[in-house]
Amino acid sequence: VLVSDDGQADYSALAKQSLEEAMVKSRKFAILQDNSAGEIQRFVETIKERGRIEDSVRLQGIAAPELIAVVSVRDLVRSGSRIRGKVLVDVIDYASGQIKYRNSLDLVLRDRDDSRSRVVIEGVVSELSRQLIAHVYPPLVVGWNGSQITLGLGEGFFSEGDTVEIKESLGGVRDRYTGEFLEDNLKLICKAIVRSVSSRVSLAEPRGDCGIPFVVGSTDFVAQIEEKIFVASRVSYSAPSSLSNSTSGGGSRRPSSSSDFGGLFKSDN
Repeated sequence: VLVSDDGQADYSALAKQSLEEAMVKSRKFAILQDNSAGEIQRFVETIKERGRIEDSVRLQGIAAPELIAVVSVRDLVRSGSRIRGKVLVDVIDYASGQIKYRNSLDLVLRDRDDSRSRVVIEGVVSELSRQLIAHVYPPLVVGWNGSQITLGLGEGFFSEGDTVEIKESLGGVRDRYTGEFLEDNLKLICKAIVRSVSSRVSLAEPRGDCGIPFVVGSTDFVAQIEEKIFVASRVSYSAPSSLSNSTSGGGSRRPSSSSDFGGLFKSDN
């Protein structure tokens, strides 16, 4: 995780710290902490200057990351006692040098109130991290006990009372000309309410009839959870702007009900 050099330095550093904590807490990412930050920063700067890079830049002698997240607090404008701006996160695929994901959320800070600003930035970055995690690792359904659905993400992602949509994956949608993965083809099964959250998983109670394998009072069809892919998406936030396979702007917003499943790093093979 890097701080962009075109944002407000102190706020951006705080946003970086918050993003790292959220990503590690999800147990889906390992953050590299070594002396390679300077080399990676130069790699990112080269991407900005030259666009897509295939083989011209590679790190030598150090552990190279799979993804580079660049965070910044920018576009700050003072309005009376408040400061308005936004927090921006870019995710770069290191192997290709492509920006694979971009998302931002608005930010409103109070002038000369550092403690309050810290809380606000941490809250905004927490939501950005949830959207990023859901985009890269959509929460899967991993169990069913006859009354509650077990979701494969816990604290830091889901909260008690969240409404989620349970969907069945029907396979990936691909471009017929190039074979490129476009997105998952998902079928809405039902909605559920998150009732409890632990460090690793969450339990959600179906709202209405979810059908097989989620038959209330029965676990006869639970094996289908292993045979098929069921995913869960929170419905409480708007969709991020995705820049799949692009190094510049032009990402389009998707409906919030499907925003979690953009297939960010699915194989194109």
